[in-house]
Amino acid sequence: PKRNTFSHANRTRDSRMAEALYWRMLDHLTTTQPSFGRGKTRSRYLRRFKAAIHAVDSTTIELVANSMDWAKHRRRKAAAKCHLNLNLQNMLPRCAIVDTAKFHDSRTAWDVCAPLREGEVVVFDKAYLDFVHLNDLDERGVQWVSRAKDNMQYQTVQKLNTTAHGSVLRDEIIELTGDQTQHHYEGKILRLVEAIVEVDGKETVLTFITNNLDWSAWTIAELYRARWEIEVFFK
Repeated sequence: PKRNTFSHANRTRDSRMAEALYWRMLDHLTTTQPSFGRGKTRSRYLRRFKAAIHAVDSTTIELVANSMDWAKHRRRKAAAKCHLNLNLQNMLPRCAIVDTAKFHDSRTAWDVCAPLREGEVVVFDKAYLDFVHLNDLDERGVQWVSRAKDNMQYQTVQKLNTTAHGSVLRDEIIELTGDQTQHHYEGKILRLVEAIVEVDGKETVLTFITNNLDWSAWTIAELYRARWEIEVFFK
């Protein structure tokens, strides 16, 4: 087929066709091959969870500015962002949203996390932090894990001792004290875990926050480390 044929098809074809095709193909594969998409997780920590674990992240797609007017990012550049919700236990996408790159990731958090059900777990980077949205996930019974922002204001309510793992530096129940965050996540407590985690072959101290008060501190660190599987998926 000529390139013009594809170009015309992409302009006129409803994108919902591709979405419907994806779900139909996935249903066909899981029906004919029940083992499809199972047991692909490489982390032994994730195998302990019966509920689905999702990683949420975005990747930037560079585009040609004069061909994609809707995606203009700077004067001579164009880019789109693909926000993805990836099931870490079968490595299959649950939701994907392609939008312009000029908006902050936290604006898309609501949409990309919309398919999550009660009891499921979602892990995302601090770029998706929005305490109004976190409060909504909490109300829906969704467990979440993220990294804390450097300027987050809080006070320690209780110190925990859930594991003897040497890489865990802090494990605390906290209460938000910032004017905005306290209002958006009013009357609720969070869990803060600080741990030494290997990132790109180097040991790095990272601070995590979660609404789960029962897991061990190292499980929280391992859950976040498993989120990096989505980077491999993008590549």
